[in-house]
Amino acid sequence: MSRAIAGDELSRTLGLVPLKPSAMSFWQQICSEPSLFSSPAKCLRVLLLCCKHHPAELKPPLGTLLRRIQCVPVQSGTAASAAMLAFPEEAYFDDMTLGHKFSDLPTLHPSVRKLIDHGLLRADALRDIGVREDPPVRLILQHLEELDWDVHAALRFLASEAKGLTPDDFDHLRRTPFLPCVVPPPPSEHDSDPSDSEPPMRNEEERVLRLEVPGKLC
Repeated sequence: MSRAIAGDELSRTLGLVPLKPSAMSFWQQICSEPSLFSSPAKCLRVLLLCCKHHPAELKPPLGTLLRRIQCVPVQSGTAASAAMLAFPEEAYFDDMTLGHKFSDLPTLHPSVRKLIDHGLLRADALRDIGVREDPPVRLILQHLEELDWDVHAALRFLASEAKGLTPDDFDHLRRTPFLPCVVPPPPSEHDSDPSDSEPPMRNEEERVLRLEVPGKLC
């Protein structure tokens, strides 16, 4: 019936704002209703709807909307516990890499895993909104000693095993001094001919690979 009434009349007489005929407007309306995200069960309904009724071109903007909402049911630690709600980028898949080393991170609640296993909820849709498959680089670098890793082992993991590094992870790598390097001694007046010295390294990776003993972190 509301389609037959002008939008300004709906607003003036009933205080209703008619939805614009677009999928994005629909999802903006959904994400602006806190009552729809007030419990794990309600959030699961929204996530199921998200998986079933949104076109591929909506993935980026819809992901941006849902990242701002605590909408992912999680459990704390490995022991079964009541579902809590987390922001997508603070939630982790229950089979994430290194999960045995970071068992205190909030992982998907079994109710979510059940829906994934039955094909009702898509894991890639959860990835699209920010659910993580790896611990963040920040945590990995902070816990190298507990992982019993040196820097080389951490780099091998990040290069070959990590599944979902984010722009924030790469930014943290750029800003964190974690690569070992050797600080050359100051030149002395008794130095030999510069032509006898070792040629300069081509790049930082070669410098790391040629180290025989741990160098100074710089």
